[in-house]
Amino acid sequence: MSAPATQGTVVLGTHILDAAGHDWATIASTRPLPVPIAPRRTARQTWTVCVDAWRVPPGMHMETRDITVTNAPYRAPSPTPDPPPSGAGRLS
Repeated sequence: MSAPATQGTVVLGTHILDAAGHDWATIASTRPLPVPIAPRRTARQTWTVCVDAWRVPPGMHMETRDITVTNAPYRAPSPTPDPPPSGAGRLS
């Protein structure tokens, strides 16, 4: 007899694409697996994926194309700093 899934992590790969469909970048984000999941059952979940506005310039769009599920416990990512504003670090 199988045991239910009681922990896990979902990794979403969101691709930044230009108008012609060329892939410029892939941003990974993680979410906790919606547990418990009984043996031989499925679970449906919808997540909102956000990326910094500077990563998606005008004329480009994003698509989440890659989804991976692991049985590793979910660990919330540490926040990443915003990029420096335009012109930061310049000497007058």
